[in-house]
Amino acid sequence: MSGCVEPSSHSLCIREVFSALDGCRDLWKENNEKSLIVGEKLINDLVKTQYLSITESWGRFKDDSDLQNRVRIKLDRQIQSSHDEMLESCKVFSSIIEDMKKNHKILLDLEENLRISMGKKYEESSLLKTLPIPDFVNFSGEILEMYEEELENKRDILDRILTYQFSPLNPPQGRSEEMRETLLMFMLSWQLEGLISIERINYISEAVEVELS
Repeated sequence: MSGCVEPSSHSLCIREVFSALDGCRDLWKENNEKSLIVGEKLINDLVKTQYLSITESWGRFKDDSDLQNRVRIKLDRQIQSSHDEMLESCKVFSSIIEDMKKNHKILLDLEENLRISMGKKYEESSLLKTLPIPDFVNFSGEILEMYEEELENKRDILDRILTYQFSPLNPPQGRSEEMRETLLMFMLSWQLEGLISIERINYISEAVEVELS
């Protein structure tokens, strides 16, 4: 894009960018729902490691060390598999964010070209009706930042689940219910995505829609 572009082209560009961001958000939501299913399985398997550490839990197999070892190995594999799936989910989240960045850059490029072509008039101009040009860039950047922060939160949650006292290699003895409650709180944070403000995004979407209508 070079020189001054017609307002209709501005409108089309912004509409396409925010439509693409909506599509990214839909993909994010879909991936989050899938990852929660895996996360619940991961939690259940981690809690099972607690019961395996209690001799009485084995009943008549409490003296069968070979069986117990085979069960532990199988459970550890399931935990590792679920963990790997969660990591893949984070990669999908990261890919979605990269698409958001590409769309945000489209607005950054539009802003820069308009700044160059319009000179001093740029700072006082409105792109369509009432919103100044930088507002659209800021809106896009604000949404992008929310999702970037949420991904970091998810990575932190996943890291904390399989480290320290939550490690299947060294589980705290006899604390299965306490462990389950803590892990469920981690997954609740993963599910609710507190760093993404749906109310703010809806406000932004409505403001952009008004400008484009």
